[in-house]
Amino acid sequence: MSAKKDGARTAQKNKFSLLKPFAQLRITSTSLEVSRERVALSPVSPRLPANDLTRPPTNAFARSRGARRQSRWLGLLFVAIPTLVSVLYCYMLAAPLYLSSARFAIRGQAEAGAGSVLGKIMQGSGASGIAGLTDGFAVRDFLLSADALDQLNKKAGFVGRMKQPHGDLLLRLKEDQRRESVLDFYHRVVKVRFNMTEGIVSVDAYAYTPADALAIASQLTDMAGEFSNEINRRATEDTLRVAKEDVRSSEERMTSARLALTNWRKDNSNLDLEANAKMIQTIVGQLELQLSEAKSEQTQLINSGLVNSPRKKVVEDRIKTLGQQIARENGRLTSTQDASVVNLLTDYQKLTLDQEFANKSYELALQALHNAQTVVSLRQKFVAVIVSPNLPEEEAWPVPSQIIPITIIASIFMYLVGSLGFSVLRDNQGT
Repeated sequence: MSAKKDGARTAQKNKFSLLKPFAQLRITSTSLEVSRERVALSPVSPRLPANDLTRPPTNAFARSRGARRQSRWLGLLFVAIPTLVSVLYCYMLAAPLYLSSARFAIRGQAEAGAGSVLGKIMQGSGASGIAGLTDGFAVRDFLLSADALDQLNKKAGFVGRMKQPHGDLLLRLKEDQRRESVLDFYHRVVKVRFNMTEGIVSVDAYAYTPADALAIASQLTDMAGEFSNEINRRATEDTLRVAKEDVRSSEERMTSARLALTNWRKDNSNLDLEANAKMIQTIVGQLELQLSEAKSEQTQLINSGLVNSPRKKVVEDRIKTLGQQIARENGRLTSTQDASVVNLLTDYQKLTLDQEFANKSYELALQALHNAQTVVSLRQKFVAVIVSPNLPEEEAWPVPSQIIPITIIASIFMYLVGSLGFSVLRDNQGT
């Protein structure tokens, strides 16, 4: 038994002795590969002793590990400091703001009377739609203007309400600020938007108390209505000014024509010259008829042989008298004297035509004024309140659930961009 065990041990030793040179050769080749990598990584590769080939590069690994640790700390600080600042601002420095919102639209009489969907589409795509857009943008620009700020300060005490003491350093209305600074603060706490698709104006008013927010939003809505009424007044005055002037001038012309005709009638003691001329013509016609009958009777007497008849003398006197009357009446119509009917009729007809033209012009001016008033009434705009200003119950600003995550994401993004830029710059300097 012992002899067998000794023989097995001897064989195993011989086996290990045969494999030993191969193991040494493998270790030596591995050491050579490591030494070659160290020489390739080092900027200067002097000839090293044989005993330094297997020394581990502890300094390079330490420097790399330290750089990574330093970069992590810098990244942590770059993200942690803004996050800490945002947390301090949200929970300690920021003053609470309350939001009161209102929604209203600028509508006209024509738009209010259109009940069909097709009518609304046609109005929205036509001139009335363009006018609606113009009115909406006009109201928005007015509510954001310095004039609106002045009116809001007079009617609702905007500056006094927003100068209440609070601890917000970023959003504060200081004492004795310039008008431009107050207007910039006004734009930060009052937001006015106009939706072209819906034609709705939105007003958002922020304040330090719910009552102040409600008061500011309500006053802005009332100011929008007053501005719309002012636009209506100006449009009405501009549209009706010319029509009213035409009516006034036509009325003056008609009055002058009537007065001139009345004075002529007084001066000539004739109420209606044309009626008198017709009457004279009628009389002349009757006299000529009588004259014709008298001449016919005279002819019959002559044909009957009663030349010396007393009746003949009477008929001749009648013919003579009728001829004189006809000549006298015709003289009243066509004589060359100034008092003749023909001469007077020229002036009378001129005055009559002037009066008729003045009356017609006055009627047309009245019709034009009526049409202009109808157009103006259809173009009248008014503020249709859709959502009345509300009394807020919860704070609208600050919102930590939004500010803090946004700060973290922005800080990480800025850190990554800065790190990438710094690495690119370092590599460029190294080359």
